[in-house]
Amino acid sequence: SEAYQQKLWEKIDADTRAQAKAMGGEIVKVDKAPFRAAVQPLFDDFKKDPKQAALLEKFDNAAQ
Repeated sequence: SEAYQQKLWEKIDADTRAQAKAMGGEIVKVDKAPFRAAVQPLFDDFKKDPKQAALLEKFDNAAQ
């Protein structure tokens, strides 16, 4: 199920992050706002097409 897959992914993600940190790695969080602003005109063009707009909405909802 989707809920199971999500929990499994979260565990794998947490485990691999912990492993990377244990090996001296650093997890860097990226500020997405500047990128989003740079590509906003592209998204605006996509939203003119109803099918592409629906797809973008699904992506945005999944990213939250």
